[in-house]
Amino acid sequence: MVPAGRLPRDPQDQHGSSGSPRQATSQPEHTRPTQWAGSTGAMGAEDRSGGTLRSGWSRDGSPMPCSGDRDNGRGAMRGTVAKARAPLGDPGHAARSLPAATTRCPRTTHPIWVAEEIPMSDQIPNPDGSSERRTSFPAAPPMVIDPAKTYSAEMVTSMGTMTIHLDPIAAPQTVNNFVYLARWHYYDGLVFHRVINGFVIQGGCPEGSGRGGPGYRFADELPKPGRYEVGSLVMANAGPDTNGSQFFVVTGSSGVGLPPAYALFGKVIKGVEVATAIQEVRTGPGDRPVEDVVIESVTVTESN
Repeated sequence: MVPAGRLPRDPQDQHGSSGSPRQATSQPEHTRPTQWAGSTGAMGAEDRSGGTLRSGWSRDGSPMPCSGDRDNGRGAMRGTVAKARAPLGDPGHAARSLPAATTRCPRTTHPIWVAEEIPMSDQIPNPDGSSERRTSFPAAPPMVIDPAKTYSAEMVTSMGTMTIHLDPIAAPQTVNNFVYLARWHYYDGLVFHRVINGFVIQGGCPEGSGRGGPGYRFADELPKPGRYEVGSLVMANAGPDTNGSQFFVVTGSSGVGLPPAYALFGKVIKGVEVATAIQEVRTGPGDRPVEDVVIESVTVTESN
């Protein structure tokens, strides 16, 4: 949490927004990989007279609700990657309505709308990876993993390959979600849209903007304090129980020091140097790489 009355900033940034030197503190303020809860557009320009910052924090340090939230106005920014102070996150798209069919009750002439059920077989991807790609879903995924089994993922990027050990014991729903999306080839072709050296590399947004998601949200499975380490695979979120598809890999001490507010569900066990190389690429506005770093494929392996 950013202390009241202080502007959140990137731990490595020792300069104020005007370029004047800022004294480093002995306790660096950790920024957070963040998603917006419901925003489909920018939060609004910095308004110093009104006391609202683009980071989503008011001058007294309290979070400001997102004006574009479509979830009953409850969305608020949980944290910020402060260097850009740009809005990020899952738009919180409401689950798409199921196809409807009209039928008539035998005792009345009034039409009754009945939702057609989607066959369960159409909701479950083939474990062998042969399913066609999908990027939007009507609801959170059914259980497609066996937590008693072992799962790993090979993530091929334009800068190399990372092998990730998934942890279904500690985070069964989160691992299930990642496996489900990977088997639908959801992540294929997406980019790491936010990269900060010494902090994290963040991806999994279908729009490449930091605002996209799969069309649903699911609950947190949070770790105990002190569990994040370099190489940890963690879910980004917009607040409690707002997980979707965006994730990040911890690449430095600022990420290790994050509070346990994000679901930890795996670790890079081979190819950590790839994550290190990605965090060092040149970035532009919003900490987005100048040249796209692409997730070419994610292949899940299941074993007993």
